[in-house]
Amino acid sequence: MVAILAHDVEFWRYLPRLHPHRDATGWFKHALAVARDTAYRNGTLQAAYFIVAVRALGADIGAVSGFDMAAVQAAFFAGTTLEANFICNIGYGDPVNLMPRLPGLRFEEIVHKVCMRCVAWRRPNTVSSHLRSVSKHAGPRFIAASRPGAPQGYHRRLQTVQNHLP
Repeated sequence: MVAILAHDVEFWRYLPRLHPHRDATGWFKHALAVARDTAYRNGTLQAAYFIVAVRALGADIGAVSGFDMAAVQAAFFAGTTLEANFICNIGYGDPVNLMPRLPGLRFEEIVHKVCMRCVAWRRPNTVSSHLRSVSKHAGPRFIAASRPGAPQGYHRRLQTVQNHLP
């Protein structure tokens, strides 16, 4: 089976039902570039859950890009607000022909620690000095982004979390 994983660039039409506690349609309805970017990003995250679920059911799945996206779009989603992202081959491979999992980068090679609370977003000339001070007390190990204005004690909890990571 082949699944076409797509996202709806007008997802904001469903927000009154899916996000009822606050009207967020205005965030996207009049900002089409933001809506498209958000749909792509969130659709990709949901597609990752789909891949995990298929694997949890015991099937093999292979995500594919590099195909004729325009042809897939025209054949399956013409006249809709859906946009194809990528396709997945799903089935049960012959164990003799399946390749083993490919090697990946080590955790330390891909994750770095930067506390967003320490980064002065509105004062660009101080960002590098903040990053240097963060690396002194935190080390360049993983990204843990806090929002500006995080509650007191956040950095201490962040450090505790870091100490429990591999």
